[in-house]
Amino acid sequence: MQFKLNPTVIRGLAIVLGIIGSFIGAYHWWNFHIPEFWSLNETDHVSRKAHYRQTEMAYLILFFVPACISFIGSIIRKSYLLFIAFLLSLPVGEYITIKTLHFPLYLYLTSAVLFLLINIQKIK
Repeated sequence: MQFKLNPTVIRGLAIVLGIIGSFIGAYHWWNFHIPEFWSLNETDHVSRKAHYRQTEMAYLILFFVPACISFIGSIIRKSYLLFIAFLLSLPVGEYITIKTLHFPLYLYLTSAVLFLLINIQKIK
């Protein structure tokens, strides 16, 4: 007996999971890192500002770019874009210890695997 997936339900679930993951990633970037960067006083030391700029660029790469890639990959239904978003987000676990920040990773990966299962089923 072969297990057959309903492609429309699985595709819809994959799209929703990818979009939710991208919104969570963008929310974490916006809520936790933008206020720290823009709330500096003008009297702060220049090196502190440079450190914040470097940190913000790292978080931009770790959160916002994968969120945008995941959103686009979910809309156009491409699993390889979701895998790229997952791989770009992997360093988050190394640098940040807050467990809730790992949810976008799981959602990117789940959505990519569901799209991959639909594509494999389509080929057979």
